[in-house]
Amino acid sequence: MKIRDKIRKLIVDVAEKDCQGRKCYWPRPGPGFFTQGQGYRQQSTPRGWICGTREAHGCPDKYCV
Repeated sequence: MKIRDKIRKLIVDVAEKDCQGRKCYWPRPGPGFFTQGQGYRQQSTPRGWICGTREAHGCPDKYCV
């Protein structure tokens, strides 16, 4: 689901509507695809902004309240 970040005024892809109020919320530009030994590669279509915690650790994060 996509929400509008109140501080950055950007559309961010998150798991739930109330993610912006959680401490694990970490908006960042979509990095693309990761390939072992080569690093990140850009996608053919830009992904926009995502929650970095969701991308790295899955969501909901067990430590996020």
